[in-house]
Amino acid sequence: MDGATVTVNDDAYSDRIRCDHPVACAAEPLGRALIEAARQRHRGRVVLLARSGMRPGFEACGMTHEATMPGFYDGREDCDVFGYAIDPGRGRLAEPAAVGEVDELIANAQPTRQRATPPTERGATADAEGITALIADTFQHYPTPTGNTAYVAEQIAGGIPFRVVRDGGDVVACASADLVRSACTAELTDCATRPDQRGRGLMQALLGDLMDDLRRLR
Repeated sequence: MDGATVTVNDDAYSDRIRCDHPVACAAEPLGRALIEAARQRHRGRVVLLARSGMRPGFEACGMTHEATMPGFYDGREDCDVFGYAIDPGRGRLAEPAAVGEVDELIANAQPTRQRATPPTERGATADAEGITALIADTFQHYPTPTGNTAYVAEQIAGGIPFRVVRDGGDVVACASADLVRSACTAELTDCATRPDQRGRGLMQALLGDLMDDLRRLR
């Protein structure tokens, strides 16, 4: 690939090869190398996030353009998301009915009402077990490393921002962010609310405070 070096994540939890934000390399050879790496490691899918100008090369090797995140790179340049399914099942929606329900909710969304919500708190390593339990219960059919208590504790200790809402000492809602420091941005993730606590605006409060945490990191 013209002597370029890129970082690739062999994500066993999600059964995929993932490459984020490659620079200074030719898109088509990189795409083919990622697909071959996924085949060799018996991963079901390739996921790639890259600057929009690289799209023709990735599509030339068979990758599918799945989404665009406007202004992802420091608010100045879009980021495209590409996918390639080694396992044909990974190229189909696992639960199309559930996706349809979400689409309907979005289409019929009502204006938000101001709600009184409990304050959110910055997650500490002592919260790792509660976060893990909530994530594992919420995402039963989607593998994620956040379902591992040691992993969550390590992420928090390393400075990855987590926000939580507690009720009676229990973590009942949480959210965090995957930092992309080279792009001066982050991906909000691990968003979960215990079913009996939903409808109270907890996630809105969490994400607002989490965004403030991220701004302070700049």
